[in-house]
Amino acid sequence: MAEARSAVAVVPPRLGVTLSEDGSLHVHWEKDAIALLLKAVRKAAVRRYFRVSNAIVNGVWPASPASLAVMLSVFAAIMLADGTASEESNLYFVRSKLDWINDHLWWAEWAPTLFRVLIVSSIGAVLFFLLTSIVRRYLLRTALSWKGWMYQEPGKRSHAVTAWGLIVQVLSFSLKKPLMYSYQNALPRQSVPALKDTVARYLKTVEPLLSSEEFASVKKNAQDFVNTTGPAFQRLLLLKSWMADNYVTDWWEKYVYLRGRSSIMINSNFYVLDSNNWSPTTIQASRAGQLTYQLCQFRQLWEREQLQPLVIRDTVPLCMWQYERIFSTSRIPGKEFDEIVHYDKHESRHIIVQCRNIFYDVSLFHTDGSPFTAADFENQYEWILRDAAQSPAPAQGADRLAALTADNRGIWHDARLNHFSAGINRVSLARIDKAAFFVNLDEGAPALGEAGASDQGRALLHGNGRNRWFDKSFTLVVFSNGKAGLNTEHSWADAPVIGHMWEWAGTAETMAGSYLTSGAVDIQAADIRRAGAIGDLPSDSSIKAARVKEQLSIHLSAQRPQKLQFQFSQAAVQLLDESLVRAQAMISDFDLKILYFKEFGKSTIKKARVSPDAFIQLALQLAYFKNQGKFTQTYESSMTRLYLKGRTETVRPVTDMTCAFVRAMVDKDGKKEERVRLLQKAGDLHQQAYRDAMCGKGVDRHLFALYLVSIYKQQESKFLSDALSVPWRLSTSQQPQQQTDRWDPNAPDSWDRVCAGGGFGPVADDGYGVSYMVAGEKRLFFHVSCKRSSSNTDATEFARLISESLMEMRDLFV
Repeated sequence: MAEARSAVAVVPPRLGVTLSEDGSLHVHWEKDAIALLLKAVRKAAVRRYFRVSNAIVNGVWPASPASLAVMLSVFAAIMLADGTASEESNLYFVRSKLDWINDHLWWAEWAPTLFRVLIVSSIGAVLFFLLTSIVRRYLLRTALSWKGWMYQEPGKRSHAVTAWGLIVQVLSFSLKKPLMYSYQNALPRQSVPALKDTVARYLKTVEPLLSSEEFASVKKNAQDFVNTTGPAFQRLLLLKSWMADNYVTDWWEKYVYLRGRSSIMINSNFYVLDSNNWSPTTIQASRAGQLTYQLCQFRQLWEREQLQPLVIRDTVPLCMWQYERIFSTSRIPGKEFDEIVHYDKHESRHIIVQCRNIFYDVSLFHTDGSPFTAADFENQYEWILRDAAQSPAPAQGADRLAALTADNRGIWHDARLNHFSAGINRVSLARIDKAAFFVNLDEGAPALGEAGASDQGRALLHGNGRNRWFDKSFTLVVFSNGKAGLNTEHSWADAPVIGHMWEWAGTAETMAGSYLTSGAVDIQAADIRRAGAIGDLPSDSSIKAARVKEQLSIHLSAQRPQKLQFQFSQAAVQLLDESLVRAQAMISDFDLKILYFKEFGKSTIKKARVSPDAFIQLALQLAYFKNQGKFTQTYESSMTRLYLKGRTETVRPVTDMTCAFVRAMVDKDGKKEERVRLLQKAGDLHQQAYRDAMCGKGVDRHLFALYLVSIYKQQESKFLSDALSVPWRLSTSQQPQQQTDRWDPNAPDSWDRVCAGGGFGPVADDGYGVSYMVAGEKRLFFHVSCKRSSSNTDATEFARLISESLMEMRDLFV
């Protein structure tokens, strides 16, 4: 029982009632029990208020409750107004309808006139309010379904786009600011592209990669599919699109992510770095405390839906559905399919911290319900670091526990069933699953800047195989020198979502007042209030903070983190050993090179008159051709969050114009003018394909959904099977960057504070994974990954070829 108690959080004071032998009732309570009970009731009421009010606001958006009050006043004024209105006027029409309602209030005949006016006006206002809300939302959804604005040439705006933008803004106008999910009901559903259009696009993208004989065979299979089983599959897919929020997202999540049985370490999870050459503090506990606090602040905004929805060009909203599972979410392994489990806030009032392979259960709240401050978290982390340093080694096998999350998903499922389904192991594992997020206090210390970036990226992506909990929605990793980053599980959301959270937390962290000059966390007003009467505080901020923190430490002494306990049989220990060996084998096979390209950025690329993304994709194709001597099917991720529950679509960067440009570049006799012409043509074609993908007119998600329909109908399609079996030997993704706008570009250290983004592992064993970021006007970042076991790939060499290709392309127009 002692171990069970140590595996859970501190139990708050309780209020109880007992019945004595003489039959009398006795009420007894522990100290402050009633105050804590009342505070808990108040907090529950506040939480319920936010949920109900947010549901109402989102349900009627873009109308607002305030407009209901306006309508009520107007209708009451119409009923009380003297005089008559023309029968042809709108006023007469409204008054006649209100009079009709008044005539049917038989149950209120006894009521005074003013009371009846109030009842009639209320009924009329509610009905009119609901009607206008539904109509406005429908019209807004219809307007947002039009994607012509996406194809507008940069710097130009047609009358149609201007009029459309004005209509959207008028329909979106509300007396109340939108909440995080306010636009969800107004977002259009992603439509299923026409079958012939998708097949035609597919053929156009594969033609440059095939010989004439191979392409003729593929084209014949495609035509047979369109003329036979394809239309029936398409009809079923159309039917699903009418019934589901998104015709492909649930299948994509289930079959692409959750059905995979291989390790999600490297193969699925991705990482996010912090700023490249700069860190606000070198103190590990202070950095961890401040970041944990900021993430909890973001969580509070997220819970109350107070985060503003993302809107493109101040007009077009993006779907915010993926944000629902940022916190308190775990991927639970299954026999055939994993499951994404999201826990309610009352089950997830803690985080799990791993330090020196010991797991600590850390509360996010004081016993009175008030949230921890940054200084509180700093104090708890300092205690954990001291305790872990002097504690004996964990129980046999417990130091390798996290390696199970890096193993094959079927093995991990069986291990949970056999070794974590009862007793202390079940209790402790449940605490990890239900945590708001996972934190690792890493003993490593990656160097600042480009010299240590690759080491930091590798450490964030896989660690040592046993110090990352890969199943959690994200793991915050803080190194011993204050550097930090995230490891993110991929099935629940895509990179822009976690990037938004990380940028928000990083920006808030670096605001004035977060840290003292010593690097320690600065105190807040809440810290001073909790410290209580400790005498007059000195004016010196460091001394004042030290005195307050000393008192806070006394308060926290009764609520120190609890160690999670585990008991393993010899069979379980052997399994943990084997899992760690497999994880370390995958780690040793992984290679990563992060390239800080400082020669030029977006401002220089603009001179080529192509989009930065198209420019970089062409450079990647040129580098790959130099590296492999051929072209390959290439994956570029594009979001589809213009639609309800949209996730991603594939842009296929290899086109006939792309190949023509690359061949012209490697041709020693190629003319500069011809190379520029081909670059711009290939860039325009790529931009068109990217826009098509964002607008739901890509190739791969449609073919994927059609393939699943064929499996359901048990009608094999050679065309679909062949199309989906081609490996992606070059998998790429652009990372959004907004944090640079927070800094003054003229400040000496501004560019040293730019976040270098993040990366992922290769999709194919003999391929590359490349993520890149256009960081402001002057820098580009590339994260290049591959497997060492492949004799055809080398991350460092490919990064060098990317840099070389970029410089050769710049010389065309500079």
